[in-house]
This record gives sequence, structure tokens and C-alpha cells, in this order.
Amino acid sequence: MKIVIAVTNVIDLTQPYKIPIENHTPHDYTPILNPWDEFSLEAALHIKEKYSAELIALSTGDEMAESALRKALAMGCDSAIRVETGINPQESGFIAAILAAAIQKIGAVEMAFCGRQSIDFENGSVAGMLAQFLGWPYLAQITTIESLYPSKIIARRTVANQLYTISAQFPLVLTASKEFGEPRFPSFMGTRKAAKASIEIWSAADLGIERNQINQVESRLERVSAEPFQREMITAENEAKTAEILNQKVNLVLP
Repeated sequence: MKIVIAVTNVIDLTQPYKIPIENHTPHDYTPILNPWDEFSLEAALHIKEKYSAELIALSTGDEMAESALRKALAMGCDSAIRVETGINPQESGFIAAILAAAIQKIGAVEMAFCGRQSIDFENGSVAGMLAQFLGWPYLAQITTIESLYPSKIIARRTVANQLYTISAQFPLVLTASKEFGEPRFPSFMGTRKAAKASIEIWSAADLGIERNQINQVESRLERVSAEPFQREMITAENEAKTAEILNQKVNLVLP
């Protein structure tokens, strides 16, 4: 089984310093591996230990991205790949497209893990876009992996304090929640080995993506005025009757 873990560097928001921003891009800061990526990495490591999977850490960007890859190697990944695009796009769609092309180039990947979101920009959309580009199922914020079969995974996730069992066919994209388990601390020997490890570097051209296809998308903030609303308390003799009244009112509101 071949598993790709997409990792990225983020701004350490716990540090008490000001971060200069030029051309909408922060610089001159100490990067750290995105904590949400660590939870997904821990989930992948559980699979590796139980099912003998091959783990490949994948990231995009310049040399600064290699610190995230080396920590992933120190934690237990078998190899690492960095896609050098020449720019550092912050737009989730571009990142997802590059990751998807890299995964297709790697080949025979059955699972792709992403962090739930990054702690700096907080978009939380790369994993879903990656699944769309690849045409794979997407399991979000899993808490446990119950079992793996030759063609599908059975996992669990928590929604509104309720535990749900979900399954999907391979290949697929996943994210893990913090309930999966505390990420392991890299060992001393693992850190030394990762520091000397060779990171494979691909260009956008290696993935069949032209430089002029990777452009920043202009984003803007628009304020939308909220429509006035009314509150109404629904009371009835039992839950079934309350649900019936609520359903009638919803049907009147919806087009």
C-alpha cells in the first residue's frame, strides 16, 4: 500500500514577533510543520505499522518547505518529494492542482492524507479540492480506522457528539481529527537520519503544468448585508408533533 501525506509549513503564531508581508506574502519568519498535518501523519503512521504501508511526504514551494518534509521523515515517512513551482501560491485551488498532478505522477497511490486545515490561513479547502481533482472519495476528520480491506477502508468520525462509521473504496483522500491521537515526537536517530535524507525535487514542468498556468487569483472581501429575520419558539405536545410543525414552516420558507 502506497500512502501520500501532503504537508506544509505554517507561521508559528505563538511567537511574539511581527511578520513582514510583501506582495501579500509573509516572509522572514520561523516555519513549523502545520499541526493539523501532524495528526494526519500520525494516522498514516498507524496504518504503516499495522499494514506495512509505504509513506511518501509531499509538499509544494521553495526550500523553506523542506523543513516540514524533514520532520515528516523524522516521524517515520519513507521518502519525501518537493514540487518547486517557482512561486508560492496561497490559493487553495493551485495547491490542490499541483498535489493532484504529483500524486498521479507518483502512481499507484491508494490513500492521500491532508491536514484538516492550516493554522495560519485557515482555509481548510485543499483536501476537498484535491479529492475533486483526483476524482476520489473524501473522508473528512476521521477519529479511528477500524479496518482496511483490499479495496476499501472502514473508519469512524464524530459529528455533533455522535460517532459514525463510514467506509469508502480505494483510492481516497482523508483528513484526521485531533481525536485520532497525539502525534508522536521524532526520535533522536530519526531526526539525524531525516537531516541527511535526500529530498526529491520536481518542477511544475515535470508534472505537465506550465509556468503560465500557475497564477495568483485575485481575492477580495465583500460585505453582504444580512436580511432581517424573526424568531419563533415552536412548542407541541411531543417531539413528533414539533418536527411536523417545523417541517411545515421550513417548506414554506424554502423555494
